[in-house]
Amino acid sequence: MAVILHERRRLSEREAAAYLGPVTARTLQDWRTNGVGPAYSKLGRRVCYAIEDLDAFIAGGRVEPKSAASDGVGDEG
Repeated sequence: MAVILHERRRLSEREAAAYLGPVTARTLQDWRTNGVGPAYSKLGRRVCYAIEDLDAFIAGGRVEPKSAASDGVGDEG
């Protein structure tokens, strides 16, 4: 019987930092220490991140701008 493995790509700490953009591996370490940041897994002593978790973290920081009419900018009175 053949075993089919579904490869779920995990990124190293350094790869995850690069994926997130202007974030360093040290920032990821600090976030883990403070209980914030993206979800991660530990395999022994190695920390790794699933791309899906990084994408969810990015999406969680998304801010929908308010329309100019509702934000009070330019209102007089």
